Amino acid sequence: MLKLQRYLARLIAPVFLLQALSTEAQTFQPSTTSPTASTPYPTVSCESLSEQTMGVRQRLDEYSRLVRGRQCIVLNADPTVDTARLISQIPENTVILLSSSTPQGVPPSPSVNPVTGKTPVSYFIDSEIILKAGQDIIGAADKGFEIVTTLSTGFKEQFMIRHGNRSDFHFGETRDNHIKHITFQPSEPDGHRPIKSIILAYCYNHRLIVANNLFYLPDWYGVELDCRKSLDASADDERTGPGLQFADNMIIGETFSAGPHNITSLYGINIILPAIYNQSQKIAIVDNRFQGRMADVGKISLGAGTSIDIFRNTIDIDNSGGTHLDLRGQQTQKGGFILTGITDTGAKPPRFNLAGNQIRVTDTAISIEALIALALACNFLQAVNPWQHAQLKNVTALNPLPLAGECEKCVSPTVISASISPPTYCHIVNSWSAINNSTAAPLSGMTNFVGTFFFDFTHHCPTVISICPTVTIIVTKSSSDRISTVSSVDATTISTALGVMASLAVLLNL
Repeated sequence: MLKLQRYLARLIAPVFLLQALSTEAQTFQPSTTSPTASTPYPTVSCESLSEQTMGVRQRLDEYSRLVRGRQCIVLNADPTVDTARLISQIPENTVILLSSSTPQGVPPSPSVNPVTGKTPVSYFIDSEIILKAGQDIIGAADKGFEIVTTLSTGFKEQFMIRHGNRSDFHFGETRDNHIKHITFQPSEPDGHRPIKSIILAYCYNHRLIVANNLFYLPDWYGVELDCRKSLDASADDERTGPGLQFADNMIIGETFSAGPHNITSLYGINIILPAIYNQSQKIAIVDNRFQGRMADVGKISLGAGTSIDIFRNTIDIDNSGGTHLDLRGQQTQKGGFILTGITDTGAKPPRFNLAGNQIRVTDTAISIEALIALALACNFLQAVNPWQHAQLKNVTALNPLPLAGECEKCVSPTVISASISPPTYCHIVNSWSAINNSTAAPLSGMTNFVGTFFFDFTHHCPTVISICPTVTIIVTKSSSDRISTVSSVDATTISTALGVMASLAVLLNL
C-alpha cells in the first residue's frame, strides 16, 4: 500500500510543498519551482501566519513564546520529496512546522498506529537532516493524526538527524534547537533498519531540547550526544558547552532480524561527555517512558565535576535472555542505566541525581563504572539485581534531601498539599523489589561506597507523605570498608526518620 501511494504521488503534480503567507493578500502562495541550494525557501513571520490547519494553529498557540519574533515555515507531507533536502534549504533560526496536510490525491496511511491510536502522516528522508543553529522542527498534526519521519528506500546514511560539530563548539551559535511532537520510525518500507542513531549531536554551545516525541529504536541508539572535546564549563558563563533536555518522550525497543542475527535495540539514549568539566544544570532526562526490548535504557559518561538530572522516568523493559547482540553478533551489557564516571581519584567525580524514577528491568537496574557521586531519592527499583558495580572504586552517596521537590512532582495534588516543609528523610526513601525469584537485597552488587542510601521503612514513614511507590523495608549505611544493615525486624525501636538517622550514627561507631 505504501509503495502504491508513493507511485500515485509521482503521477500527480504536487500542489505545493510549503505554505507561505503573503503579507499583502493574506492567502497561501503555492511553490511553483523547486528551490536550489542558492535559492532557499522563503520564510514568513510566525505572527503573520493565518488560515492554517487546526494542528498548526494549535502549535503556534502552544509555543507562542518560542515563535514570537521569529520566522516560520509550514511543510506538507509529500512522499515524492526528500524532507531532509528541503530542510537543508531553510535558513537558520527558523521554526519548521510539519503539518498533516498532504498533496491532492495522496491520502494519509490507511492504518492506525496501535501505540498512539492515530493515523500516520509520513515525511520521507533520503539523507540525514542536518539541523542548523536555532532551527526548530515541530510536528503540527491535526487531531487524530501523527507526524512520522521515516526513511526512503535506499537510505544510506547512519543517522536521521545530525547536529553540532566534532571538533568545534561554535561558541557564537547560542540559540537553542527544539525537536518536538514527531514519531521517528527508522525503517525502510521493507522493515530494514539500517541506521545507527535517530538523533546524533556532537559538540555545540546551547541546549538541544528533544521533547514529546515517539522513538522506535534502531539497531544502536535512539538519541546520542557524543562530544569528546575538552571544556571547563565553569570558566565562562557564555561557553558552557552542549546541553540536552530529553523530556516527555516515549522510547520503544524491539527485536528484529538483521542478517543472520536477531538484533535487539541497544540503548534508548547514549551520552558521552568525558571531557566536559564542571557543567551543571545542562543535561536532563526527565519524565520519559522506556518500554519494550532493549539492552539498556541509557549509557551516560560524564567528566569531572559535571552533573546530570534523571527524574521521574518510567522504565519497563525486557533485557533478559541471550538475544541482546550488537551488529558484530556479540553479547552486550544489559541493565537500566549505565553510569560512568572518572578514574582520577584526585578530581571531583561527576554527580548523578536520580529522583522519582520507576525502573523495572529483567536484569540489572543500575550499573556503575568508575568514580561517581550519586544522589538517590524516591526511586522504585524492580529487577533481578539492583546494582552492578564491578570495579572496586568508591561511590559517594550524596545527601538526597535537595531532590525532595522532584519527588513531590510525581504524586497526586492531595499528597502534595499534605506534604511537610522542610522535607524529612521519609520524603526521599527509595524502594527495592526483587523479581524472578531473586533474593537480592537493596544494595546487592554495590561493592564499595561511602555515605547513606535510604530505602523505605514503610511502617515508620507516614503514608500521607509517601512520595513514590514503595514496597521494601530496608535502610542501609555503609563505610568504605564495611556495610551495616538495619532491617525491619531489627528496627522496632525506630519511630521517626530522625530516629533512623540516630541509629545509623550509632552503627558507624560499632
